[in-house]
Amino acid sequence: MTAMNLLALIDDILLAILSHSETCKQFERLTHSRGVWLVACEKYVLRRHLPFFTSGSRLDGLDAAELERRTCLALRVAKAWTGSISRPLTDAGGYPKPSKAITFDANSNGNFISELRFCPRWVGGKMEDWLLTVAKGIWSEISCWDLSGFKDSTWKEKIVGKWTRKGALIRDVVVNKDCSNDACLAVSLTQNDSHRIELLGIRRDDDDLSSVVFDTLATFESLHRVISLEGDICATSNDTTEIHILNWRKKCLGVLQYDDPTIADTIPARCLQVAFAHECIIVGFARSISLYPAFRLPFESSSGSLNSDETIAECHCYQPLATCRIDWTDCMSVVVPPTYPPDLDESTSEDLEDTLAPVLFLLRAESEDPWTSNVHTIMHYKLHPDRRFIEQQVPGPPEPNPRSTESENGASILPYEYPPATSAYMRYHRGFLRCPDLALGPCGTALWVNPRTRTSTGLVMEDARPPSPEDGQSSEEWLCGTVLPAGSASKEAQPIQKSGAYRLWTNPSSSGEASWTALDYVESLGWIGLGANDGSVTLLRMVDV
Repeated sequence: MTAMNLLALIDDILLAILSHSETCKQFERLTHSRGVWLVACEKYVLRRHLPFFTSGSRLDGLDAAELERRTCLALRVAKAWTGSISRPLTDAGGYPKPSKAITFDANSNGNFISELRFCPRWVGGKMEDWLLTVAKGIWSEISCWDLSGFKDSTWKEKIVGKWTRKGALIRDVVVNKDCSNDACLAVSLTQNDSHRIELLGIRRDDDDLSSVVFDTLATFESLHRVISLEGDICATSNDTTEIHILNWRKKCLGVLQYDDPTIADTIPARCLQVAFAHECIIVGFARSISLYPAFRLPFESSSGSLNSDETIAECHCYQPLATCRIDWTDCMSVVVPPTYPPDLDESTSEDLEDTLAPVLFLLRAESEDPWTSNVHTIMHYKLHPDRRFIEQQVPGPPEPNPRSTESENGASILPYEYPPATSAYMRYHRGFLRCPDLALGPCGTALWVNPRTRTSTGLVMEDARPPSPEDGQSSEEWLCGTVLPAGSASKEAQPIQKSGAYRLWTNPSSSGEASWTALDYVESLGWIGLGANDGSVTLLRMVDV
């Protein structure tokens, strides 16, 4: 078979032929070529915007074996959602469902799981799959679970390490988006009368490789909650007027200020998300979404501490470039898809525009009508890059009259077309919701918990009408999943039909003893985790690896 005929085959048949590499030496040599997998990754994964686990490394930093593993994993994840690797991810065919599921007891004392976070690490050329759970009893405790070998039928949950502070209550836990950074997670906690944030690293114990050790890398006193962690940059908020963007390693920071006089007296400006996008910082609040300028942290603290009043007083403060109001929101997920920039010396503005994907938002908006308080809406927004701003980023020969950062009418040009455009929505009944978490992947797959309906019997009503699946109510709790629409957001948002929201998993505790309280999702690895109020954890994997 000639190369031309081989490439003319559809993807499913081509991969089936290449799978014979285990029995054919020529195919075996072919499939071990790094160039083959580099082309396959760029053509079949990156250009089609399929989920790809980057781990903070560029493709040229991966050897042939790891590049093959991640490329095949991306294709399997796409197939789990669409039924075929030939379809685009937004064409979800068949019925997506996990390939494996297991439920285990993550807390022998029965304390509820307040937070659950996957913590994949890329250390020394080896992939570590860890799961972190936070259980709250008399004081909080973080447990680390080893997920390696999950595909085996004999896999048994194994706790490999714990971290706690006596008498401390953990308020927030965030995992570093850079999987190769020393700081694996940031924790904000309260202990006695002390409020502080700790940066923690996780590593294998030198004396016992089957266990892990938590190392405290940095600690600073702060009333702020930790919001996000990306590399050495940590974002924290006091939920009133300030967000601190700090480099914990260099001990320096900048301040984002926020003040909305229309709601400041009645509703706290609770910060839900902080995301670092192209040439800007995006902050999601409970009632608004703001865009701040990107900046270099201006100085290194002369005192060497982030706790001193001098450090806070000397740092520069930034105001939002733009702000848009949204409905009251109790949970929000903001995703900045990874970019794989072309050679800027040869690229055009069209190339760069195609490389920069829109920022994705998923939020749960509550109705402001008191008579429909149980009707909420899952909203999907997109923030598209502004072509005029992108054109200024492409290098070229010097112009006699350089272009300004202002438009023709004198207004400043923002990195993105503001405000975000509504792309899709779905209305549903809030019911008895104990897990408000929303999970959104860079490629548009989204997860949320559909709760049981509220009980309306007893003193309130006799012989209440049983919940009806037609109106979105049910006596069961289940995990919903969907693939959000791709392409440019139109002025008229597309409703997500009930047929487009899939029931991925149903809580086996139909009577409600174990309601889900925490949700986490890693799109590129196919991991889904659910924590419950009885201390149990349900692990789902969309692919067999």
